[in-house]
Amino acid sequence: MSATEQNAIKKATKETYPVTQTAIMTYIHGEDSDKAGDVNDMANALNHFLNITRSTEMYKGYTGSAKTYSAMVTKIKVGKPVILAGEHTVGSVTTKHAMLCYGYDDSNSKELKLFVQSPTTKGTKNYTLVCSDKNATTYDVYENGKKTGTYSVSGFVNGGK
Repeated sequence: MSATEQNAIKKATKETYPVTQTAIMTYIHGEDSDKAGDVNDMANALNHFLNITRSTEMYKGYTGSAKTYSAMVTKIKVGKPVILAGEHTVGSVTTKHAMLCYGYDDSNSKELKLFVQSPTTKGTKNYTLVCSDKNATTYDVYENGKKTGTYSVSGFVNGGK
């Protein structure tokens, strides 16, 4: 794991997020499941739970041209992680999946990176998403330095004023 990724994890884990994936899925679908929702479903669920906890943070969904590498990095730079919504392809299997993006590394313009955590039924996995264009919405997925698939972002959710 690179020093940049370690620093991003340290920064992201200093925050306490009281909302769990199970709570959000139950709110959206009435049960804890792997069913897909869109970025607006996620934003509405987060706003619902934040209202309960009396937080002033409001979440918004971003799609279309607003879902690029550059747009996500702009949000992360001000300390606001983003929740990615998209399609994760491994081999010939594509599934809709959401991941928490907590950091980035743009020191090499030919290898732009997003650091993400992926909640699964078997626990959380850490991935690095890599692209070569700041307007990218599709990334190669790396786990422990090995390419394991691709991820195509359909949108993201971000909180902040």
